[in-house]
Amino acid sequence: MDLIRDYALPMPTTIITEMLGVPPKDRRQFYRWTNAIASMFASKGAMLNAIPNMWTLIRYIRRLIQKRRTDPRDDLVSDLIRAEEGGSSRGP
Repeated sequence: MDLIRDYALPMPTTIITEMLGVPPKDRRQFYRWTNAIASMFASKGAMLNAIPNMWTLIRYIRRLIQKRRTDPRDDLVSDLIRAEEGGSSRGP
């Protein structure tokens, strides 16, 4: 086990996905998409790899937003939808 690779590097993505309300089953793929996007300037190959990952991530987030519009949860995406629609977000 590599402590940095297996624990420290994925931690920010884990926290972000929890805040957004990304289901646990999708978090590993979310990490792959965002990692590919974040490393897009490393080489031309990395940039070419990042493009389909960006589109896939955008589609995924759009689907997540659609799900949260019909089934709001206690997460940031649901709070943002409520704020956009003029409803109230969680208390003060």
